[in-house]
Amino acid sequence: MPPVAPSVSVVLPTHNRRTTLVAAIESVLAQSWSDLELIVVDDGSTDGTGEVLQAVDDDRLRVCRLARRSGAPVARNVGIDMARGRHVAFQDSDDVWRRDNLRIQVDALDAADTDVAVVYGTIVRHRARGPVRIPASMPPPSGDLSGCLPVENVIGLPAALVRAEPLRSVGGFDPELPRFQDWDLWLRLAGRFRFQFLDQVVVESYETALSISRDEEAYFRAMEVVLARHAAVFGQSAEAVLHHHLRLVLVGLARRRSLAYRAHLRAICSALGWTPLRSLAARSVAARLPAGRSA
Repeated sequence: MPPVAPSVSVVLPTHNRRTTLVAAIESVLAQSWSDLELIVVDDGSTDGTGEVLQAVDDDRLRVCRLARRSGAPVARNVGIDMARGRHVAFQDSDDVWRRDNLRIQVDALDAADTDVAVVYGTIVRHRARGPVRIPASMPPPSGDLSGCLPVENVIGLPAALVRAEPLRSVGGFDPELPRFQDWDLWLRLAGRFRFQFLDQVVVESYETALSISRDEEAYFRAMEVVLARHAAVFGQSAEAVLHHHLRLVLVGLARRRSLAYRAHLRAICSALGWTPLRSLAARSVAARLPAGRSA
C-alpha cells in the first residue's frame, strides 16, 4: 500500500546555508502538529549541506537535490510538485517557526470556507537595527485582499499556509522574477480566493548579509515586471500607483535610468489626474540630467 499522505507539506529550499539549516529543520519537525512531510530542496549547495541532511533521523524528511543552482522559486516549485499534503507551507533555511505555527494554521484553514486559500500570521524579522513585525499595519486584513495587496505585501511567505489545489491552479512561483515572487503569487491568488489573518506570531526571521532584499537593482527589475503584469489591479488604486512608481522614480534617478523614470513619472501624473502637468514633470526631470542625457 502507498504511504498515507500527510495533511501538510512543508517546502524548504536551501543553498549553502548549513549553519542555519539545522535550526530551521528542527523548528519544522518539532511542530506540535506532527502530521507533515518536510521537503528540503537542496539548490546545488556546495558547503556540505548534503551531510547535514543525511544526519537528520526522521522519516518525514524528503530530500531533493538539484544538480545546479536554479534559484529559490524553481526549488519551491519542485517542492510543490513533490508535495502530497492538502496544504502547503513554506519555510526558509534561515528562519525558525514557533512550535504551534502549523497547528494554529491548519485548524484555521480547515475550519475556513473553501474560498479561503491562504491563512497567515505574523513574522518577527530580526535586523541589525532592531526587530520589525510583518505585517506592520494593524489590524492586518482578511477576506478579499485584491484592494490592499497592490499597496503592500502584508504576507510573509514563511508565515503562510496555502491550500495545495489553489496554489497549483495559479502556477506556483515565477522563476523569472528576481524578487517579489511571493507577492506576485499572492496577487494572482487574490483575484480568485480570499485570505485570513491569524493574530499570532508564528515565525522568527533573521536577515543576513546575503538577503536579496538588499539588492536594489533586483528591486527595480522585479517591480517593473509586477506592475506591468498586474496593471489592471494596480490601476484601481491611486495609492498603490503613487507608492510604487514614486519609489521607482527615486531609484531611477539614483541610477540615471532616464527612460525608466520618465515612464514612472507619467504613471504618477495619470494617477493624480495631472495630465496637463506631464510635460512639465518631464522637463523638470530633464533639468536634473547630466549634460548629454535625454529623458
